[in-house]
Amino acid sequence: QSPRAPPALSIDSMSDIEYTHWLQIERGATCMVVGSAGRTPTFVDTLHKARKRVDSCRPGPAQVDAVAGARATCDGMLERVKAALERIFLDADASGAKAADANARLQAVASESVANFAAIFLEYNALCERSILKPIETASARAPSTELSRDFALLKNTYGVERAFLCGALALPTEALSAVPPHASSALVVNLQRQRALIERIQTLSPPRALELIGAAFELTPPELRDVHNELQRSLDVAALKSGGLRAARWFELMTAHIDKLEALQELLHNFEVAKLSPPRSPPPATSLHGVFAAVGGGGGDGGGAVQRR
Repeated sequence: QSPRAPPALSIDSMSDIEYTHWLQIERGATCMVVGSAGRTPTFVDTLHKARKRVDSCRPGPAQVDAVAGARATCDGMLERVKAALERIFLDADASGAKAADANARLQAVASESVANFAAIFLEYNALCERSILKPIETASARAPSTELSRDFALLKNTYGVERAFLCGALALPTEALSAVPPHASSALVVNLQRQRALIERIQTLSPPRALELIGAAFELTPPELRDVHNELQRSLDVAALKSGGLRAARWFELMTAHIDKLEALQELLHNFEVAKLSPPRSPPPATSLHGVFAAVGGGGGDGGGAVQRR
């Protein structure tokens, strides 16, 4: 009788892990591009590369449709802001409009970029969380280790949310930061609270061997990353971080290195749990002494194949 397949894990294949990882990177890059109104070529290049990697993971039809919808929203936002900026500069060249009038219109565009950033940030958050939880919802079985896989994937995602929010906010004009909608800031606060709760839960409930494998997940290095993370948790003052010299590209680089490390640890955890959940190999069938001698000697019980003495 063939052994039963092991229970489904929350992330039930390496391809799921890779797809979610690149979707999280696409979220961060999207927030950077939208926050900067698409005017920073390096941000746009990062976004295009992330989109290609997401597509290369061959997601299912439902995932393709959901991501395509978010991308269409993003691209539409950028087109409208680009058109508005072009009109402002064209009008200024054609009519010699007063600087005060042009500044007022630029402030309106900046306000639109703030609203766009908040909307796309929340839309991608929903996509990424659904990518993590969908395999759980459709799993046909449950196991204690399923919760650890899920919790670790969700913890990794909280750092992705943190990356995306700060990338988008730092890319905005400084004077527009005070206009970030409360629901976007609240989402970050809830995310940071969830992050602390997940760390405590994983450290408390993980088997010793699993905790040994993923222990590096709780270390924020280099110190620059740890300092920014701690300051964000303490004050949520993005303007102060920006005035201190932090820029979106640097934050993206710092947090992405940490999240890449988490992905590697997630794969280790995945392999550990698959091995633990796999059924043990069946022992070989018991064999009588008569059968052993027959096999060695090649004969039956009449002594025709007896073992020779030395």
